[in-house]
Amino acid sequence: MERVNRSYLDVILASIYSLIFSAVLIAILAVIIMFSSIGEKGVIALNIVIKMLSIFIGVFMAFKEMKKGMIKGLVVGIIYALFTYLIYSIVNKDFSLSTFTICDIISCFISGIVAGIFKVNIKKES
Repeated sequence: MERVNRSYLDVILASIYSLIFSAVLIAILAVIIMFSSIGEKGVIALNIVIKMLSIFIGVFMAFKEMKKGMIKGLVVGIIYALFTYLIYSIVNKDFSLSTFTICDIISCFISGIVAGIFKVNIKKES
């Protein structure tokens, strides 16, 4: 029973950490954009990197139970993708799914899976 609870806690904390880290990085990116001439394609690329990095950091900070990394990582990716999609859609008042949005969501899923696999397979140096 404790293992199930720890898995839930790992996923919840990783999702929260990912979203917080993402918000901080996006705020930094917004400041950089104000003072530079980064084009739209550059912003899109940086946004994807921020999402992937945020998921990795959230997973690496939160996962304590070193089991089921792929499944827990996928769930973190799903939660992260849903929250970011909802926030973006609410801000833009547009809930349509474009090809780019679907690719973005899939990249979150894949990032979560890869981060979870890496996290549970990294051996701690003693």
